[in-house]
Amino acid sequence: MQAAQDFDYVDEDAIQDELLCNHICFQPLWNPVMHNKCHNAFCLQCIKSTEYICPLCRSGSRNEFYKVELRPFIAMLDKILVKCIYCQKEFPRGQVDEHKQYCLITCPNGCGETITRENMHAHARFCMTRDAQIDFAFGSNGRFKQGRMDSPCCVAIDQNNNFLVTDSTNNCVHVFTELGIFVKSIGKQSALLGLLVTSDGRFSGPTGVLIDHYDNIVVADTKHNRIIMYDSDWNFLRKFGTKGNQDNEYDAPWGLAIDRSSRIFVSDMNNHRIVVLDTNGKFLSEFGRHGSATGQFKKPKGIAILHNESIIVVDSHNHRLQMFNLATFQHVRTIGQKGTKDGQFMYPSCVTVGPNGTIIVSDTENNRVQIFDSRGGFLTYLSSKEVIEKPIGLCVNDYGHIVVVNSATSRILVVK
Repeated sequence: MQAAQDFDYVDEDAIQDELLCNHICFQPLWNPVMHNKCHNAFCLQCIKSTEYICPLCRSGSRNEFYKVELRPFIAMLDKILVKCIYCQKEFPRGQVDEHKQYCLITCPNGCGETITRENMHAHARFCMTRDAQIDFAFGSNGRFKQGRMDSPCCVAIDQNNNFLVTDSTNNCVHVFTELGIFVKSIGKQSALLGLLVTSDGRFSGPTGVLIDHYDNIVVADTKHNRIIMYDSDWNFLRKFGTKGNQDNEYDAPWGLAIDRSSRIFVSDMNNHRIVVLDTNGKFLSEFGRHGSATGQFKKPKGIAILHNESIIVVDSHNHRLQMFNLATFQHVRTIGQKGTKDGQFMYPSCVTVGPNGTIIVSDTENNRVQIFDSRGGFLTYLSSKEVIEKPIGLCVNDYGHIVVVNSATSRILVVK
């Protein structure tokens, strides 16, 4: 399937079954290939995601798939009616590239200029580079010193607009005011003489942090393989989880997210799955397993909820994002692959949702933050060797500014 569609299908029920990708994305074929043994057809990108294993006959290798070039078949795909998600015009799918040349949109960065869809990426990068600037930055490197950070990881903003920053080496959560002034550290030094102290309120390698709908603070206590919840004044409420791979067990819980129903989502990194909990930490469900195929994960990290319709998972060691239906947990789309080009990733870490549903991703090893539209279409990126270096945690403040945890320098950047 196309990684990030610029269009919707006008009448999906009218599309013939033989034009669909078999048992992977179930969408009309895109760059179709066929297995030379079982003769089933798949999108090229979809079969790549399975490492060229046919999901029907359970066999295959790269040299067993060939490009479908039968003209009548390609013509049927090209005639499928689609609607542009930007200008809402309907046209045959075979005219997608031609349509981009004259489809006019407004600059996604808000400069007000009208540009063609074809020129959007080039303009957006220039516009963002021109307009983006650091509003302010705070923090410095240090171990066991007041307000100093060593391996800061994730960030959230509480009901008082304070920044909460997890520090996975200093084993604490730092609290800073909205101006970056240090307030206090919570849960410091849970590792003594090499022993992990698992008392309430003590952390070992904390990562994810979120504020729930009751202003409670939820922290992924990663090396203790548990989740800890506090009230808004940092009074201990409860903890849940222990090491393992069963219900109510974790192996390095990392990312956290919450939906409107107060379900808490946890990326269980070393179990390569997403765990779903109720607001009290009771196990509800899980999805995903180890692998590189669609719906599988290799060390999932950051997670975010989009429009209360989808959950976005940073599939870190597969160098991609995966999006799932929030109600059914069925795979919706994959965004990105390994690389350094626009829309590609090298060990991404976190994801957050910005104004108008933009998807913001910390592309850690590429030293940049990438921005996509809500369908996964690449828009632009923020990058500077002098400023953004090994970004991990992300969130967006009330002004729409992007907050970046710059792990290499132990700094927090607030980007306009």
